[in-house]
Amino acid sequence: NKASENVLIENVVVQNSNRNNFTVGAVKGLKIKNCSFLDANGTMPKAGIDIEPDGLQEKAEDIIIEGCTFSGNITGDIIMGGGNGCKNVTIVNNKLSNSINIPGQIGVQVNNVLISNNIINMPSGSLGSGVSLMRVSNCVVSNNIISQTGTPLTCNGVKIRDDANKIIISDNVINRVAIGIQTDSNINGISNIKIVNNVFEEVVHGLSILSLSSYSDIKNNTFAKISNVSIAALINSNIEGNKFYNTGLTTLRLNITNCVVSNNQFENCGTQDKTQAMIDLAKAENCLINGNMFQSGTASQPPIYEAVVPTLPSVISNNFARYRSGLGIIKSGTILLNNYTL
Repeated sequence: NKASENVLIENVVVQNSNRNNFTVGAVKGLKIKNCSFLDANGTMPKAGIDIEPDGLQEKAEDIIIEGCTFSGNITGDIIMGGGNGCKNVTIVNNKLSNSINIPGQIGVQVNNVLISNNIINMPSGSLGSGVSLMRVSNCVVSNNIISQTGTPLTCNGVKIRDDANKIIISDNVINRVAIGIQTDSNINGISNIKIVNNVFEEVVHGLSILSLSSYSDIKNNTFAKISNVSIAALINSNIEGNKFYNTGLTTLRLNITNCVVSNNQFENCGTQDKTQAMIDLAKAENCLINGNMFQSGTASQPPIYEAVVPTLPSVISNNFARYRSGLGIIKSGTILLNNYTL
């Protein structure tokens, strides 16, 4: 079948459809503007918009979804994947009450996606994610507000799943969710992830980086009022220039090899338990902890705690800890250089 071309859907309201409110097949050039997609139900996938080209020969490409309102769609507001793939998709300036979900297609990636300036407010009790990325490459998630209504906090802000690569998550505000950003565990193909300039506030866990095949960059983010762990990293990460304020328990928990933690600022962390270290080198090896500032209102909270003697020693250098007489519990073999306490 020949793909539709250069289609405009504008100022349309679609409600209470028995599958999807709008299904997109093979298309080249589609703009959906200022529409409302409400209360999709019935047969799966029950989405506001489902971009699903049929067959291995069909593609959906050059799509813009702008200025639309989504509410009450049971499975998700926007779903993307299928056929021979989706390409060049822009999702901007929309109001959503459920997820943007990119499951992709086995063996076929979604490519070149921009998700920007949206307000995503997940429903109370949801177990999904505001944005879910799977089998997608060259994706930017920027300048969005992602949150959840009600309690308990159960959903993720952004979830990165298998075969997601070249992902930039930047300048978002993520608040009132269970986990700000999470990668799946024991999944191959997640690589080249950059998490920069985001604000995480009033979430249970800030970042849970469980699986990557290459370094992630976690830079210049702000974490405030995190009730549990701000960053838990199990794989190579560069954690630089972040600010942590009024966090609940351990701020960084590192079970990894080859990690750089540099030039971060920790202030009044461990508000729920002042005995929790700001950086827990749980099973970290061959890491560099350099140039960080630790400031706490109590001398009982250790800036750094190292649980076991590392096989490959780490270097802890040029850090400054206020209100402390030492850096904390450091195992033998770890290299200490030019650290200062006051």
